[in-house]
Amino acid sequence: MISKKNPIEANMRIHFPILFEVLNSNKINWSKVEKTFRKKFEYYKAKQLQLCSTYRIEASFYNIISDAIKKEIGAIRMLDYIQTLFTQLRDYLDESEKKEIKENIFGFLTNMDMKYLNFLGELSVLNLYKQTLPLKLIKTEEKLIKDKKGGSKIDFKFLNTETNKEELVEVVNIHLNEKNTLNNDTINNILTQKITEKLLETGLRESPNFYLIPVLWGQWPEIKAVNDYYNLFKPAFENTSTPVCFMTFEDQDKNMVHRFGAIDKMFYTS
Repeated sequence: MISKKNPIEANMRIHFPILFEVLNSNKINWSKVEKTFRKKFEYYKAKQLQLCSTYRIEASFYNIISDAIKKEIGAIRMLDYIQTLFTQLRDYLDESEKKEIKENIFGFLTNMDMKYLNFLGELSVLNLYKQTLPLKLIKTEEKLIKDKKGGSKIDFKFLNTETNKEELVEVVNIHLNEKNTLNNDTINNILTQKITEKLLETGLRESPNFYLIPVLWGQWPEIKAVNDYYNLFKPAFENTSTPVCFMTFEDQDKNMVHRFGAIDKMFYTS
């Protein structure tokens, strides 16, 4: 029986039960999730009273669920993608790998704004790698330089089961909007800023032994603008892949088709 003290857990079991299959036997602190949710709710309520009016609140995963229940098409598409992602994580990760991503899932649940997408980006990259490469997840938040106290940490440490070599992968999430994709100059600025900052923050000058994956979040025109920019200028950053992104399309029968992958493969037709 679920305690009434944990309504978020109870609602997740109703509206997003796949979460618990991915967590498997690994438990998270639902009291802390609830506390974080209430703190953010009180902040929004106080802000509304201060302004004496309503104001725009960034969507969190919980908003996605509630808006999908209200039949809002954008939320339905996003929730269906997240459901598909978690189903694949359940199927592709073994027990030890599921244990490693507990903190990623906790971050996904406790960011009560659009920062939840940063954790969704990490999980999406993990899922993409598990499906396309012979990799086993060994550790999350692995030190770039093992013996350096307080040194940089990398999101994922993998073991390539074919080469028996370790690979470190870092994710940088880039949030697009009309303003930062207005033209090629603004696109260059946002990409250079975010990618360069992440490379330096992660410790590229200390050790080049990691690979950076930029994840783009935005609407179709914004993603397309960045794709066109890459096709035209072919920018290259150290230790960095072509950006990846999530988009939903419809097939000829109007069924949702989710894609998460490199932007230069996103707009082909087949």
